[in-house]
Amino acid sequence: FLYLILGYSIMLFTIFSLQYLLELFIDAQKALLLINGYVIISILMADLIYQNTTVTWPYYLLLPNYGMGFRTGLIPFTNTSTLLISVPTSLIILLVVLLCVFIVAIKKFKTTDIL
Repeated sequence: FLYLILGYSIMLFTIFSLQYLLELFIDAQKALLLINGYVIISILMADLIYQNTTVTWPYYLLLPNYGMGFRTGLIPFTNTSTLLISVPTSLIILLVVLLCVFIVAIKKFKTTDIL
């Protein structure tokens, strides 16, 4: 249960941070549209990947699926719960993405402050 809450909150924070990073480069409305499109596409792509292939590495590119307990296998449910994403691996990936977002945002702020 703790992994589910931690994964969900870090996933939301990562998605919001990505949107904030996009807002540094493009309009806020376009950034919101891009992030919402990414969320919808990643949820739909996870279903397509699950139906058509047995490989699991593409799930790690689809960040919004990290917060879904039924997709990660953290919430057991009869005949639908399969472990698609490893929880420790997903938390490490989310933290690395957050670190990259913060580094890019800090560099953008430094170049903006100088000018």
